Amino acid sequence: MLRDLYVRGKYRDVILPMTVLRRLDALLEAMEPRVGDLGTASGRIRQAGDLRAACTTIGTRVRVDLANEWFEGTATDLTPEGHLVVDVSGTRRTVVAGDVVHVRSREEADRA
Repeated sequence: MLRDLYVRGKYRDVILPMTVLRRLDALLEAMEPRVGDLGTASGRIRQAGDLRAACTTIGTRVRVDLANEWFEGTATDLTPEGHLVVDVSGTRRTVVAGDVVHVRSREEADRA
């Protein structure tokens, strides 16, 4: 518990940082099971599966912009490390870093 006399204008200098710290503490507490999972192979596999299940990019046409090139294909999977796998005319490419944009078909664009 904090005990002191606070000048009215300085009150938010104390309360605001405390609020931010409480929110950070709640976030870290919520993440604790996930962080613990990173320490075991089975935990990492479980997290990769959770990510794969939540990923709305898998199964869609994408354009990937890299530093020196770009390509289009269908996002097909995630690696255990969380990298996006894109099928480009039958060749699997793993995207570690780049800009990934969902590509709409002409029919989808016409409907929009």
